[in-house]
Amino acid sequence: MLTGRGWWFPLFFLIPAGLHFGAVCIYSMLWCKGCAYPQPWTIAALPSPLDQWEGAIVGSLFVGKAGAWIIGGLRK
Repeated sequence: MLTGRGWWFPLFFLIPAGLHFGAVCIYSMLWCKGCAYPQPWTIAALPSPLDQWEGAIVGSLFVGKAGAWIIGGLRK
């Protein structure tokens, strides 16, 4: 857990990245060109290399949580 003085600092990246990732997922399921509710607008992609960084960081959060859950289960 983040318990130090700067525990809130990662939120400056995590909140916008999470909103962008969620918007892309929802758009991809509902409003894309060939989906249920097609729209003329799109969600802008992040410029390179930020697109790869965002994917790696969001993915590492899930891997880190899963790893902590597995290790916590093994210790019991």
